[in-house]
Amino acid sequence: MALVAPQLHNRDLQTTFTGVQHHLSTPEAEIHQYRGIKFASIPARFRRSTLFTSYATKTDATKHGPITPQVKNRNLEERLYGVSRDQIPPALRVSTPRQDEFECLNLTITRPGHIPNDKLLPVMVWVHGGGNVSGSNSDWVCDAGAFVKKSMQLGKPVVVVAINYRLGLLGFGFNNLIAADNAAAGYEGVGNFGLYDQRTALTWVQKHISQFGGSPSNVTLFGSSAGAIDIHCHLLSSYNASPSTPPLFHRAILQSGAIAPCPTSIFEPHIAGTALARIMCALHISTMDELRAVEAERLVALTGERVKPVDDGVFLRKDWRTLSLAAPASKRGFRQDIIIGDVGCEAVLWSPAAQLWTTDAVVRRVRAICQSVYKADALLRAYDIGSNVGDEDLPERVMDLMSDALFACVVEGAAGAALTPPPSPVISAESPPTPSPLSLSQSSKSKSRSNSQSQLTKAALLPKPKVYRYVFDQASPHTDIPHHDVDLVYLFGNVPFPSLPELTDEENAEVNWDRVKVRDAMQSRWLAFANGEQPWEPLRSVDPETAFFSTDIMDSTCPQHTPPPTPADSDSESSDSESEAAASAAVARIKETQVSKLPENKIYVFGPEGETGERSMTIFEGRRRVHAWRDTFAPLGLHVIQKVGLELGNGPPVDSKARF
Repeated sequence: MALVAPQLHNRDLQTTFTGVQHHLSTPEAEIHQYRGIKFASIPARFRRSTLFTSYATKTDATKHGPITPQVKNRNLEERLYGVSRDQIPPALRVSTPRQDEFECLNLTITRPGHIPNDKLLPVMVWVHGGGNVSGSNSDWVCDAGAFVKKSMQLGKPVVVVAINYRLGLLGFGFNNLIAADNAAAGYEGVGNFGLYDQRTALTWVQKHISQFGGSPSNVTLFGSSAGAIDIHCHLLSSYNASPSTPPLFHRAILQSGAIAPCPTSIFEPHIAGTALARIMCALHISTMDELRAVEAERLVALTGERVKPVDDGVFLRKDWRTLSLAAPASKRGFRQDIIIGDVGCEAVLWSPAAQLWTTDAVVRRVRAICQSVYKADALLRAYDIGSNVGDEDLPERVMDLMSDALFACVVEGAAGAALTPPPSPVISAESPPTPSPLSLSQSSKSKSRSNSQSQLTKAALLPKPKVYRYVFDQASPHTDIPHHDVDLVYLFGNVPFPSLPELTDEENAEVNWDRVKVRDAMQSRWLAFANGEQPWEPLRSVDPETAFFSTDIMDSTCPQHTPPPTPADSDSESSDSESEAAASAAVARIKETQVSKLPENKIYVFGPEGETGERSMTIFEGRRRVHAWRDTFAPLGLHVIQKVGLELGNGPPVDSKARF
């Protein structure tokens, strides 16, 4: 008997949504999917979106909604996953939705078919990747049907929401014209329209997901690549900073993406403005009206392969730079528990560019970027790039360097930052401290320090977020490489594993036992986390004084925004130094005692060859090139290292002696 199309009446929105039975639905376990639900309106290009709530009495949610204007990625499945169009499951082989700049902000909800009226399920909100220039919530690889089915089988059912947001210049464009236009409309800050779209979607979820059986007080954000970077921005957002403000989400999963305090990760306003200025010059336009009149397709064509959020002084909290890497003086930067990790070969995205380099060209380029022959050569030696390397081996070495520079070390830094505890004042256990007499010249600084200590003490009393670290090294079932986004193959379970027609389903499952094991482990761990359980042992706090990912890795090219000293600072510098030295010594002794009593850190491994489970953190140094990060990344600084990765990913200049 055919299953009936689901209908759901939403009292708050005064509409009845008609969805579809997912192709994995069975009479015993129905899976309902509501597609293309509009959640926001876009009043004008380069303006923030507004919550949409005016629905007709009947809403057709049977088809995927329009997507953000973007370059069409033909044969992406084959290039990235090794899957031809014919191998895509027929039920997921849908036509690409139309592109529409002003109707693209819609979401898809996938949920168990029958949710008790007295129970609200955990919600997981998916933020797709794509370099903030491509992707959508209708990507078949990330369809949530199989994932929701697994949640039902495990007795940990969830509601999954997949969102669209503006991409490219339409989502992250910035210049002074846009700033003035936004200010005139009453908005602080400028740019980051895609991030605000995501916030609007989360606001819609908070207001209306309960009508779909989801709990607004139990929301997990999860995303990959640029989606993970955007989630990191939300974690470090000024809107997420105040403990007194209810958060829009309660946990986060960052897969192969994080931000670092450098222009290569977050644009400074002048850099973002320069990029758009060049485009306007190429189009021979100079006014806001002319910029809004340009066809979206033309702007898309002129956008690069990747755009970044902008540090406009509003969206990100003022101290985000000290929170995105572990540092001795940094306060805890996250309110939510997080899972964070990466895959073994992230840089396969740049494989075509890596194939073009010669050893001599790589050496010349790296030396030019590093501006130090000694440091550059140390970096090259760490990745075994030299005259002894043959042309057939060089691309792999180059991709290793790019993978570490752009992904692995940044992810590790973000994990360390989330672990860094706030510095707290040393208080005697016997009696409360009494204020000492202060001279008039010290009173101003004393008041400031007192307020600061009060804030830190309050922060120390807050529940401490947990950080769960993983590494994903299981190879793709079709390319035999643990490439960027391969974890999505296992997480969502839509990319078919290789099979032999002469074998039964059970026999094919035995052939693919290692892949099935990794898929089941990843799905179960993510679902446990979303259900408020501990997926595995969290990392313990690290000592930022000895962490090799600290703000020391940053160099002068990364803006520090250090406030200038005040006269009061200078007057009291001498008298403060002795007390601060004593306090530092006391804190150091306490740290030494605490660290010695803490258990060893654990990480969770997915692969290779079907290996899963908790492992000692010492295995991390064997699976990732941590020695190279310590010895060669730190002396150069994170900004230089990321520049090396980006420029190698661009390929050699046309006039170099590269392999063309």
